[in-house]
Amino acid sequence: MIIPVVAATINFVMTFKGQWSQVSNSYTLPFFLTAVLYYFVVSMQGTAEAFRYTNLLWHFTDFTVGHSHLGFYGIITFAIWGGAYAIVPRLTGKEPPHHLVGVHFWLASIGLLLYAIPLMIGGTLKGIMWMEGKPFL
Repeated sequence: MIIPVVAATINFVMTFKGQWSQVSNSYTLPFFLTAVLYYFVVSMQGTAEAFRYTNLLWHFTDFTVGHSHLGFYGIITFAIWGGAYAIVPRLTGKEPPHHLVGVHFWLASIGLLLYAIPLMIGGTLKGIMWMEGKPFL
């Protein structure tokens, strides 16, 4: 699983070779780039969850909830919003305010991390305590 995920991520990121300044001037590219980076992170987490120890550690905990929400919100919705910000101006002929799209991007990015990371940390702690036979409340 690692090889195709790394290859796909490198393939996408290398399309920006020499064009990284375009990302700061666009309001669609940050959404797509973030979706690809979340694809990489979530896929690597999924691969790590396949190992016996980590499966026992995380399977019935909030880690899987954080992982799945990171995948859905991080990959799917960021790609959808990137697509919407690319298509709607072409259909309507009106560009959205660049600063409001930036606010949308940063609030979504920070909000997702503030939501998913504590779930994954708490799930890991819960799994460790369960494996030690201690109750987790």
